[in-house]
Amino acid sequence: MFEDIEKILNTKKIRYDYMNELFRKFRKAFIPNSTINIFIDIPSTVKQLYNPENIKGLSGTINKKDKYIIASTLLNMIGHYRHYFATRYQCYTNIVFMYNSKIDSKIKNDIDPEYKKTYYEKRFLLENPIFADLNLILKDNYKIMKSIIDFLPHCYFIDSTYRDYRCIFPFMIEQEEFEDNINIIITTDKLMYQNMLIGETIILQPKGDRSNVLTSNYIISEVAGNSKTIQNNPDYLTINPENILLIESMINHKDLDTTGIRNFSYLKAITFLNKNDIDINNIVINPDSLNEIFKGLLTKDELDKVKTNFKIYNNFYLSKSYEKDLEVMYASSNKFIEDYDELRKTNEVFFTKHPLNLDFYFNGEVD
Repeated sequence: MFEDIEKILNTKKIRYDYMNELFRKFRKAFIPNSTINIFIDIPSTVKQLYNPENIKGLSGTINKKDKYIIASTLLNMIGHYRHYFATRYQCYTNIVFMYNSKIDSKIKNDIDPEYKKTYYEKRFLLENPIFADLNLILKDNYKIMKSIIDFLPHCYFIDSTYRDYRCIFPFMIEQEEFEDNINIIITTDKLMYQNMLIGETIILQPKGDRSNVLTSNYIISEVAGNSKTIQNNPDYLTINPENILLIESMINHKDLDTTGIRNFSYLKAITFLNKNDIDINNIVINPDSLNEIFKGLLTKDELDKVKTNFKIYNNFYLSKSYEKDLEVMYASSNKFIEDYDELRKTNEVFFTKHPLNLDFYFNGEVD
């Protein structure tokens, strides 16, 4: 059982030879002695565990040696990616785990009470009939992850608690240590795509040998997919990628329990924008401008729905809304306890069966 969990999570550590190919075109951008910010999307990383088939036989009683296998596997992502960039490109790394452990009360109470309802019930409830044991295990593993990360230089576990974790990235890249660096976000969540529009940001999608790298130029083609509609109308992809938020606001997001308009998918929304001669190059920033854009095309209820979604899906809007809270969280997480002996002892006590690869954690950090 636990070997299956380890196997699933290890697919998030992309093989070095495969990354060599994925990052080939970025070689000149990875300047020796520069710093790369790596953001690890925890909810996306553990998503496969929430398949009942993958946790059959899991129970609340766990062998002590297996108790922290999830923490070990996730933490070893630090060593995996830090070692890669230190040895292949001679680059330093800031590594950030992103997560929120509570329901986003602002979105739920002020915008949409249905937002992520199923997600929260599945992942946060310790009484969930199917996933209760997994939730309890993850809670304990995240706790020890936080304590371990305090002993690791330039590593952060940011739990934004009652604020959707999508707010973390826009905030972090404005901090002095993170400014002006290349950003790599490890995720398969499409709502992270809009982050590629700021600075030099890359999405690394960990899917084993199907892993790939995305840049902002490919946002629209990625969400549109490969269909006959696009093959027959390649000009449909000329939408300004800055308008990905507009497209997101029009579609159904089943995983988030949010609805768009007319049962739109990404492709249907893109087709609608093109067929109705909407200025797809003009960047939509303010939801109030949607009145003019969709004048005569949407009903009042449809327009209100798009406006509501525009606020929910906007990572940068969330970040600014929670800025003061994030400043406090960042200050509390921005510490480094320089005690390798204590870290080694913790590794020996808690991770005997699934050890932390500590040597890799410090690549590019210490002599």
